[in-house]
Amino acid sequence: MEALTAYAAERLRAGAAREQIESELALLGWSPEQARQALREALIGLGAPAAPAATAALQPSTALDVGMSLFGFALLAIVIWAMIHLGFNLADQAFPDPLRKLEARALARSIHSAMAALLVALPGYALTMRWWFARYGAAAKRREPAVTRWFTYGVLLCALLTMIGDLIAVVYAMLQGEATMRFALKAAWLLWLATLVIALYGLERRQLQYGRTPPRGALPAVGAMALLFALAGFALGLRLAGTPAQARAQALDVERAQRLTRLADCVERYARDGGELPATLDALLASPREANCTAAMRDPLTQRAFDYRVLAPMHESGGRRSGRFELCANFDLAVPASAASPRSAPGPWQQHGAGHECRALEARLPAAPSR
Repeated sequence: MEALTAYAAERLRAGAAREQIESELALLGWSPEQARQALREALIGLGAPAAPAATAALQPSTALDVGMSLFGFALLAIVIWAMIHLGFNLADQAFPDPLRKLEARALARSIHSAMAALLVALPGYALTMRWWFARYGAAAKRREPAVTRWFTYGVLLCALLTMIGDLIAVVYAMLQGEATMRFALKAAWLLWLATLVIALYGLERRQLQYGRTPPRGALPAVGAMALLFALAGFALGLRLAGTPAQARAQALDVERAQRLTRLADCVERYARDGGELPATLDALLASPREANCTAAMRDPLTQRAFDYRVLAPMHESGGRRSGRFELCANFDLAVPASAASPRSAPGPWQQHGAGHECRALEARLPAAPSR
């Protein structure tokens, strides 16, 4: 190999081109790798500086890295949606808009939906980010997937545009005279969320892409603020929308109201067919046409029959036949008029108190034709 290097050096001093020397050596049977090595050593011998020792090549990213990256961004989208949804609904619950009638139960369900999404997605996102920083930390010798960088840039751009749009909305609301407490809370909530996202991914780019260690304690501080932010929203959601036990009680009360409404329809149909109100609920069920009213006559929790009694038998009045009867049930919670909803609790049961509640209802039928 020394003779080969000496020959390459002599040809270089004679002014031969590199390609010509490689061709000559190839004709003599030397491999391209041996020819390049000889040329390299000849150049170093003639005084050319050698390149510094090559650093270890970065390991390429794997399918697991790409999958975990996309999974983390998906969880981030769920967390952001849940936080925005939760904050806006809490503001609507605490400061109702007189121009926008919102059903209390529907608002509570929406808050619970956001809380459920946050409770599941936030821990998953935190664990994914912890895995990501451990795998691509400052000392890691691994090449970050390109898709992660572009998604991160997209997240940062969306957060910045959200902040600008939020500020524009605040100024517009002030000019329109609509800067209410509800609007101010929503704007502050959105601005703080965007700030947390920018802080988190700004530190992530600093460490993963530029190899600069973030200030000591910066990442834990951002994570702690995000966690406290989420816990505060969760606690407010439980306070304003109710606990799981209250949600269960509300659902049972809605079902009671719906069953009572169906039972009243069954009683009226019985009177229309037979000409008289049923003396008891057992008499109602004895009718073949009303056999499907069995479920409607029982409390969904206790399975006991609702209280029923005839207040006034059917009689002629003003060219019509009418009669009055009473239905009673035990409700768990009170529903004031402001929280009444025709969709969830129809008819006379739109509002009720807690405990034993009765309603006097009237069955009106056309007068029997004269013979």
